[in-house]
Amino acid sequence: MKMIDKNGNTDAAHMKGILGGPIMLAAALFVFLIAAQVSGLNGWTDEIGLLALPAVAALGAALGRISSEHPSASELNSAIAPSAFVLISILTSFFAPAAICMTFLLATLSTHLLVSRGRPVEANFLVGGLIGIQFAMIFALTSEVPDDSQTNATRAYLGARFSAMMSVMMMGSLYVALILSKTIDRASEKGLLSELPFDVTSKATHIAGGATMSSLMIPLIWLSLIDDPQVYEDGAFLGPFWGLFSAAIVLIVAMFRSERWNVLAAILSLNWIIYTFGRLNDLGVSGFPNALTEDGSYPMILWLLITFWSNVGVIILASRGHLGAMAPLREPSPLRKWWQRHSYVILVGMALVAGFIVRVVWNVIPAMNASVIGEWDMSGGSDPWYMKRIIDYVAYERAHLVFDPDRNYPMGGLNPRPPLFSWSLALGGIFLSWIADMPLAEAVWWSVEAQPAIWGALIVLPVAAMAKRFHSPLAGVAAAWLIAFMPGHITHSTFGLADHDSFAMFFLTLGFYWWVRSMMGIKQERLFSRTSWNPLYILAGIRVMWRKHRPTMIHSTLAGISFATAGLAWKGYVYAPGILFLGYSGIVFLNLFRVETPCQLPQQCFRCCLLQS
Repeated sequence: MKMIDKNGNTDAAHMKGILGGPIMLAAALFVFLIAAQVSGLNGWTDEIGLLALPAVAALGAALGRISSEHPSASELNSAIAPSAFVLISILTSFFAPAAICMTFLLATLSTHLLVSRGRPVEANFLVGGLIGIQFAMIFALTSEVPDDSQTNATRAYLGARFSAMMSVMMMGSLYVALILSKTIDRASEKGLLSELPFDVTSKATHIAGGATMSSLMIPLIWLSLIDDPQVYEDGAFLGPFWGLFSAAIVLIVAMFRSERWNVLAAILSLNWIIYTFGRLNDLGVSGFPNALTEDGSYPMILWLLITFWSNVGVIILASRGHLGAMAPLREPSPLRKWWQRHSYVILVGMALVAGFIVRVVWNVIPAMNASVIGEWDMSGGSDPWYMKRIIDYVAYERAHLVFDPDRNYPMGGLNPRPPLFSWSLALGGIFLSWIADMPLAEAVWWSVEAQPAIWGALIVLPVAAMAKRFHSPLAGVAAAWLIAFMPGHITHSTFGLADHDSFAMFFLTLGFYWWVRSMMGIKQERLFSRTSWNPLYILAGIRVMWRKHRPTMIHSTLAGISFATAGLAWKGYVYAPGILFLGYSGIVFLNLFRVETPCQLPQQCFRCCLLQS
C-alpha cells in the first residue's frame, strides 16, 4: 500500500526503490568485468552495443517503479501505464531492434505490476535476473576460442560459461534484492520472499550469502581461466553443477545452524569438503601427497580412513561443546517456519528446473551437430521429420499444410497431423526469429528442438498439484520429482524429439487435474425437486450449476478446454475422455446400490464433453 503524507508526497523509501534497477545493473556489470578480466576477455569491447540490453532493462525497471509509486500515478486509471508501455514498445519496434523493445516491455510491465501488488522484492529480483541473463549471454557470445576447436567442444564450453555466469547472476540478484528490501527499498507485503527471515544486520546472514556466492563464483573463475574448449571437454575443472550443489549445501547448513543442529551442519560441511578435495585429486590438481594420487587400492583406503576419522573427530569436538550448543531449539526457528510454509513451492519449482535441465543438457549438443552431416538432427524416428516438414510449410507460407503432394507420391494425400502442435512450433520460430534477429530457418530449428523439452518439464506442475489435492503437499513434492526423472517420460520429451508426445501429455494431465478439482466440488444433492426425461432438463441443470456451483463448472470447463487442446495436437487423445467415461459409469453404477442420485455429475460431464467436441 502506498504511504502518502498530507502534502501528497510518497514515502521516501518508496521513491528510493527507483534505484533498484540501476543498482542491479551496476552489480551485474561489476561481476561481468571481474570474469572478463580473469579470462582476458576483450571481445566485448568491440560489441559495446550489446550492453544496451541490460541498460534498457535497468531503465525500464526505474520507469516501472515511477509509474506505480509516484503520487500523480495514483490518480490515473490502473490500465493507463501498462497500455502506455505496450504502445511505446510497439512504436519503438519500427526503428529499434526487437530484443531491446521486448526487454523494455518486460522490465517496465513486470516491475509496474509487481510493485502495484506490493511485491517490490520480486520486481527487483526479476529485473536483476533479466540483466544477469543478458550479461551471461554477452559473456558467452564474446568468448575467444581457437579456430581449430571442435564444434561440439566449443558449443559445450560456451554453454558452460553461460550457465556459470547465469547462476552467479541469479543468486546475486536475489541477494541484492533482499539487501535492498532492508535498506533503501521496502519489503514485499505478501509472498514467499516477504516472509523470508533475512536480517541485514546479522553477521551469519552475510557469511551464508558470501559462502553461497563463492560456491558459484569458483566454477565461473575456473572456466574463465580455460581458453581451450578441449580442456573443458576433458572435464578437468569444477563445473557449474558443482557450484549449484555447493550453494545448496551452504543453504542447508545455514538452516541447520539456525536450528542449532550444529553436529549435522558440521558433518554435512565436512563430507562435502572431503568430496571436493577428492574431486580435485581426480582432476589432477597438484599439491596432494603422492600417497593419495598413486594408482591402486592404497589411495582408496587412505581416503576412506580420512573420511571416517574426520567424521569421528567432528563428533568428538561436538560432544565437548567446541561446535556450539548441542541442544536444539525448543521451538522451530523463523527460518524453519518459513521453510515449512513454502517448502512445497520451492521443491516443486526445483523439480521443474531439474526436469528441464535433464531433458536439455545431455541432448542439445548432439542435436545441433549430427554425425557425418554436421547439421541439426532429431531423434524419435520418422515422425519428427514429417512434423518438421509441416512446420517449415507453416512458417514460410503462413498457412496450414492440408494437402501434401509428396505424401503417397505421386498421388499425394492429406496431412494426417492435427494443426495445433505444428502451429505452436512454427509460431515459436517466427517469434524467435523476430526477437533474436536470426534467420527464420535457424529460429524454426531452435523452436522445434526446444519446445518438446519445455512441455516435458511443465508436466511437473499438474502432476504435483493433483497429488497435493488427493493426498498432501508431501505427496505433491514426491510426484513432482518422480515425473521429472521418470525415464519413460524423459525419453519422449528430450531436446530434439520434435513430436507431439510431451505436448499432448501435458494438456491431458492438465485436463485430469481440472477434472479432479471439479469432482472435489460435487455434492450429493438434488438440483430439482423432481426428475424428468425432458432433454431441456440438461440445459436447466447446467444453468443451475453455473448459478449455485460456479467453481465446479469452471473447473470442468477448463478440463474440457485442456482435453480439446490435446485433441488438436494428437488424434489419440480420445483415450483420456474414455477414462473419464469409465469413471463416470462406475460412479453411476455404484450409486445405484447406494440409492443416491449424483445430479451434479451429469451436468459436469456434459459441460466437459461439450467443450471437447
